[in-house]
Amino acid sequence: MVEDRQGVVVLEVKQNTPAAKIGVKRGDIIAKLNEEKIESVTHLVKVLDAATEGWLLAVERDGKTFNLAFRG
Repeated sequence: MVEDRQGVVVLEVKQNTPAAKIGVKRGDIIAKLNEEKIESVTHLVKVLDAATEGWLLAVERDGKTFNLAFRG
């Protein structure tokens, strides 16, 4: 069985950024942002820029999915 996986792999998380503060780690896969499936880095940036109330991330790590939230 082949899984249909989508998302963006996190290569780096800088200290003291919103991503670091909510627990995003190197190697995580950002699958969704604010309920929208992420298809590419360009798409992720577009959705991040449009998010005025904060983020709700669906992050895959070690075969599990975590929901991480940032309100700002």
